[in-house]
Amino acid sequence: MRALGIVIMKIAGLRVHFLGASSDSYSSLQKTIGIHVLNFSLLDEVKYHNVFHIVNKDNGKKFSDMLELHYIELPKVPTDFSYILNTLDRWSAFLARAEKYTATTLPDALSSDPMICKAMEIFETTRLDDSDRQTYDARLKWLRDETSALETRYIRGKIEGKIEGKIETAQAMDAAGFDKETIRKITGLDNW
Repeated sequence: MRALGIVIMKIAGLRVHFLGASSDSYSSLQKTIGIHVLNFSLLDEVKYHNVFHIVNKDNGKKFSDMLELHYIELPKVPTDFSYILNTLDRWSAFLARAEKYTATTLPDALSSDPMICKAMEIFETTRLDDSDRQTYDARLKWLRDETSALETRYIRGKIEGKIEGKIETAQAMDAAGFDKETIRKITGLDNW
């Protein structure tokens, strides 16, 4: 359990580091939650997700709510999906076995979460060989360029539309007999 001790010491050091050189007191520190996703079994626990706090060893009373350590051991995640009750269960199941699925073979228990589907798409790109990766990257660049061009055309169109509207307003005001100074003030067109 030496690894757990190291984690606690590092977190304690980080907590003090957040105070920095300021004169803030320790009471200004916020709760620290450490989340450790492990691809191996570390703890002598049956559950895949275990939460630890600092407690009094004699009576089990919690010392403080300011530190909470979560350990998620992926090898202990059940292989069936009947245990999935919440987002943590769903993501743990995905992370434990993502390499066994594709976007089309993702089980219903996991594909019901749109973020997991997106993660699966991204994960699949890590499996590409160099040639397919270059093709994928080129396609992604093209899509981004097209999106950027559409956004630019949209913004340009909005600006042109506003200018045309001001010109039409200025023309209508001119036809109605307003003086040039009033037209410039109302439309913001300096060269009218």
